[in-house]
Amino acid sequence: MKKNLVGLMLFSLILMTGAAYSQMQPACPNANFSQGGFNNWTGYTGSMISPANEATTPVIPAVWDPFQVNGTVMGRHTIVSTPGTDPYTCGGLSILPPGSFVVARLGDANSNSMAEALTYSMPVTIDNALLIYKYAAVLEIGPSHTEYTQPRLKITIRDVAGNQIGGPCGVYDVYSDQPGQNFQTCNGVSWLPWSTAALDLSAFIGQTIQVEFVTQDCSQGAHFGYAYVTMSCQPLKLTVEYCMGNNNATITAPTGFSSYLWSNGATTPSITIPNPAPGSIYSCELTTLTNAGSCSVIIEAPLEPTIVEPNYTYTQNCGQLNVQFTNTSTVNNNAIVANLWNFGDNTTSTQTNPNHTYTTPGVYDVRLVSYETAGCRDTIIQQVTVKSIPTADFTVPNTCMLSPVTVVNTSTDLINQSMTYSWDFGDGTPLETSANPTHSYQTAGTYTITLVATNADGCTHTRVRNITVYDLPPVEAGVDQQLCPYVPMTLNGSGAISYTWDNGAVNGTPFIPTVDGKYIVTGTDANGCMNKDSLMVTFLPAPVVSAGPDVTVCENTPVTFTGTGTATTYTWDNGITDGQAYVPNVGTYTIVLHGYDASNCFGLDTVILTVNTLPNVNAGPDQIICEGASTVLAGSGASTYVWDNGITDNVSFSPASTLTYTVTGTSAVGCENTDEVVVAIEEPIAIAIAPASGPACEPFTAMIFNNSTGTPSVNTQWSFGDGNTLSSINDTVTNLYENQGCYDVTVTSTTALGCVWSQTYPSFICVYPNPHAAFTANPGVISVISPESDLVNLSTGATQYIWNFGDGTEISNDFNPTHTFVVEPEQNFAVTLVAISEHGCVDSITKVILMEKGVILYAPNSFTPDGNQFNPVFLPIVTSGVDKNQYELEIFNRWGESVFKTNDTLEGWDGTYKGIACKEGMYSWKITYKTSSSDEKREQLGHVNLLR
Repeated sequence: MKKNLVGLMLFSLILMTGAAYSQMQPACPNANFSQGGFNNWTGYTGSMISPANEATTPVIPAVWDPFQVNGTVMGRHTIVSTPGTDPYTCGGLSILPPGSFVVARLGDANSNSMAEALTYSMPVTIDNALLIYKYAAVLEIGPSHTEYTQPRLKITIRDVAGNQIGGPCGVYDVYSDQPGQNFQTCNGVSWLPWSTAALDLSAFIGQTIQVEFVTQDCSQGAHFGYAYVTMSCQPLKLTVEYCMGNNNATITAPTGFSSYLWSNGATTPSITIPNPAPGSIYSCELTTLTNAGSCSVIIEAPLEPTIVEPNYTYTQNCGQLNVQFTNTSTVNNNAIVANLWNFGDNTTSTQTNPNHTYTTPGVYDVRLVSYETAGCRDTIIQQVTVKSIPTADFTVPNTCMLSPVTVVNTSTDLINQSMTYSWDFGDGTPLETSANPTHSYQTAGTYTITLVATNADGCTHTRVRNITVYDLPPVEAGVDQQLCPYVPMTLNGSGAISYTWDNGAVNGTPFIPTVDGKYIVTGTDANGCMNKDSLMVTFLPAPVVSAGPDVTVCENTPVTFTGTGTATTYTWDNGITDGQAYVPNVGTYTIVLHGYDASNCFGLDTVILTVNTLPNVNAGPDQIICEGASTVLAGSGASTYVWDNGITDNVSFSPASTLTYTVTGTSAVGCENTDEVVVAIEEPIAIAIAPASGPACEPFTAMIFNNSTGTPSVNTQWSFGDGNTLSSINDTVTNLYENQGCYDVTVTSTTALGCVWSQTYPSFICVYPNPHAAFTANPGVISVISPESDLVNLSTGATQYIWNFGDGTEISNDFNPTHTFVVEPEQNFAVTLVAISEHGCVDSITKVILMEKGVILYAPNSFTPDGNQFNPVFLPIVTSGVDKNQYELEIFNRWGESVFKTNDTLEGWDGTYKGIACKEGMYSWKITYKTSSSDEKREQLGHVNLLR
């Protein structure tokens, strides 16, 4: 990410090189309004006054005075830096010209015969001898105005005397929609696109020139005018892009001119020269067409490789984190226009002479990349040291005279540089240079210790602290002493506030000395200072005493102790009587024997009594095992074990019955104890199962009852003989037998102890096949006229049959019954046959016997359409069996011509054809219809006599 950021900054610097150069403007500051205001510019406002009679005096200019009031006016002198298009140009005019980021708008869109001006004065030097100005105008058109009263823009360059200079390049005066000026129009407004002009000021070096921009509304007060303007200056030379080592050189002229003409004949704003010859000179003529004529300037450029030499110096003092960098980079062509600093701490800058503050001292690789106008660059990297001041400090406790004291050096340096030290202990001794010196003061008093710490950069810091050296206390041990061995004595030191004796005695507390000789006391006063003194202790001779050898017994065993030696009397501690037996408690005891002589001096001896506990023998928990299973009994709590009943410790055996076993355990010290355990045989499981009653027809779901007794099962496995298995301890289980046959059932039960009991029941479940019910009806379609049908039984595997004819009549058990169906009302009949096997297995089938409805159709053989009310129409009578929506009656004469047709069963023929009465005679008729009980289409023919 850091690498990409640096690359982006370099790319931005290269893109901004030209803009940075133009914005520097060393000799025309803020000419391009880059400071965001009108610094160095002077603003004016005024007004237009038209002639008394514009119509009669068209050639007399209006009185134009834009310099009436000095000072810029908000809205009439406006800084614009936001990109966009002018609102009165139909989006055609960009407010900012190419390469510019800010411009000034002179005037506004209010039409009040107003005028505005901006002027800029500057001394001409070699650095600004090329003046470039850009302009765009928005001038509302006054359709009936003369050119003198139209809105207009005027640009004038003047010398110090006020004379216009630069010929056609120094003046531009244009009014709205002026012919030949490239004006565009939008809704009654003419606008002039951005134009660029340049002026060679080299003839005015050393003089001051002034640039004037003026706008005006129309003199009649009805049409506005305003303009966008900007300006820049630079040395009178071309931009040469010819970096050292390149095979091509590019020379670029300022952009925005109407035409370009190079000394090599090229007419583009820039030219590229392959394999350039150093020292050659190229020139370009830049031309802008104005209404004052052709405006041209010629600029030359020598072709020399650009050499950028970056360099810098810096200033930094001890203890300061800010570093002032001074850029001393140089270039032989163009100018240094951009710098990219990398301070070595992940921060950068593009300032020329940055002042950078580091967060910590240290040594940093600081890189400077310098860019000139054409983008040539070079890099320099130098090491910059940010010096830190060390912090000298130390701790030292107050001390006592003649006692070595070590100072603890706590000095630090922000970047952990190596440091040197100088110590002055304030007592006239030579200076110390070690980091943590040790020093002894010979006399008491107060001294000043001074530490000077110096780091590798030569930066120093001093720390001063005081130390108090105390005098030693006058310690006394007391007078020498003579006493019997083992007799208490008290040591009392004096002259201090606390005392430590070398034999561990507590000052002022009685104790029994174990050795004679010199006893030394160290006394410490309130300041912690110490001094020493000593005394002699001498023992009188003591009698020889023996308590006997050490004794070890088991718990509850009696023990007797008897003292011997040169003493006259013996005394035991712990309430023991010499020569008398007693039973001690469990434990280890050091028992002391005192033997006294005639001088009452005594001798001491000790004996160790060890009373071992009996082992906590454990035969283990009582057991329940399966019948015929083996088990292991293992004692614990002792070292060795002996069992009764012939059992060996930790060896497997199979008990024949429930029995109690006793173990005797002996500990490592020979003490014994016992325990017992019961091994019981678990009650077996008596497996018993029974099936549920009922016929077993395929597929058959069998229900089996588990009636087992004895020890409860925790895991019962069922094998049903058909490949299916089940794990269930429920009292009832089920299994689906999909095929006929007899199946063995096996039950395996396991107790919580893991005892397993199993039983197989051969042919426990038998599944029988189902019969197959089938029949045919002959006929399958009956009618009112023929309601009887023979039912043919095609069933297999059955011995009994039940027929239900679906017409409410009694059932039949015949094998092949013949049945006459009840025909009122007319309907279809669902006939069901149930077939039953010898094992009670059942199958059934139902078929539908169709009832065909009869067709009743009557057609008369004559009719008399003679005008009376008797038999005037031939109308066939349809009563049943006909689909009246699929009915057609047609009448034909003797030549086969159709004289009547209808689809309505209620419409008859009145003996006419197209309203004319037909002749008497024989006519044929045809009736086409579909039956209502099926889709069968039928046709019926006949004859009828027409009589009059």
